[in-house]
Amino acid sequence: MTKRQRSEKRWNVLLSALTGAIIAILLAPLVHFLHDHSDLTPDEALWNHFLPRMRAFMVGGAIVFGGVAAIRNWLRRRP
Repeated sequence: MTKRQRSEKRWNVLLSALTGAIIAILLAPLVHFLHDHSDLTPDEALWNHFLPRMRAFMVGGAIVFGGVAAIRNWLRRRP
């Protein structure tokens, strides 16, 4: 069996964070449509419910993806 070579190329943390934010932007509407909004007016549903949730998803996605890239780079740097 041959030993698998480890990649020495570092992951771009900023690009990973941006990718996480974009994926979160795509997932936030799907999660939003799973809720019942019959008690909210359309403006309330947008400004008080959906946009804060979208911001939270974007920040969360950026932190998770950027954190994974940073940890992977740190682990690969260690001997």
